[in-house]
Amino acid sequence: MSKRAGSHISGTNFVYLAEGAYGSVFVDRTTKRIRKLYRHEGRAEQHCRDVFDSEWQALTIASCTETLGKFVIAPIFRVGEYEVIDVSGQNITGDFLEKAGFEGAFIDGTFEKIAMVDAPNKGTLTAALLASGISHFIDASVTLDGNGNIEKIIDIGMRDIVLEWE
Repeated sequence: MSKRAGSHISGTNFVYLAEGAYGSVFVDRTTKRIRKLYRHEGRAEQHCRDVFDSEWQALTIASCTETLGKFVIAPIFRVGEYEVIDVSGQNITGDFLEKAGFEGAFIDGTFEKIAMVDAPNKGTLTAALLASGISHFIDASVTLDGNGNIEKIIDIGMRDIVLEWE
């Protein structure tokens, strides 16, 4: 279990939901919105910022594209200031990068890795991503609709950011 379980973003209704390799996701179930805040623990800060920038740029482009906008967590906006409080009331904002967060729509569903699905619209979606300059989606997660088509996609980036070991 994550040490962030039970935490929340101060002054909001956003509570901890889950986390991935680089970000922690908080949800406000009333407004059906999420905030993803990027962490830096155990990795070079610049590398983590590069990953954030790649995802932010990809989401921004996809959100403004008629073909891709319906697949991402649009509308999105950047979140710059936040204070995260853990379950015991301690400020853990230091776990996160400054000004490296975004807010988007909450997707209520079961996620699968895109590489593992054989969706009828997968080829069309991946072609649209590539045509928009979004080339990192090999480990993206998707939800499927009732017909087995990809309905939503998360964790995309402009490019793969390779971790350089120090």
